[in-house]
Amino acid sequence: MKNKIFIVEDNRTEGLMMQLAFSGIENIEIAYFATGKDLLDNLHRSPDVVIVDMVLPDIHGLGIIKEIRKHQPEAKVIVMSADERAGLIAQAQSEGIYNYIVKGESCLRYLKTVMEDLLILVNFKKAVIPVI
Repeated sequence: MKNKIFIVEDNRTEGLMMQLAFSGIENIEIAYFATGKDLLDNLHRSPDVVIVDMVLPDIHGLGIIKEIRKHQPEAKVIVMSADERAGLIAQAQSEGIYNYIVKGESCLRYLKTVMEDLLILVNFKKAVIPVI
């Protein structure tokens, strides 16, 4: 069974770059969303991992994270944003995110490493905990 990765990023080029960063990772299915609303409308598809940009045109990333926690509490959330304010990072961490990555030159390489490590955890949990 493929792991579902949802990406919400309003900058189409950055969204494409994230998708390319995951090339070579097996058993993943990536869905890209340009708005928070589109992502939230698709949460019923039960993503394993959601990558959230904090600054979107319609919904702030913290609002998206809170909705993910309400409707898909098992989904792991990675924030990837240019916003590096410590207070915002602390707020996101208090919502139980897996990682907060600040956009920059080497962030895509790091994101791929984080994703590979996280998928090991997700797949282990799927193998140990039967889906009811």
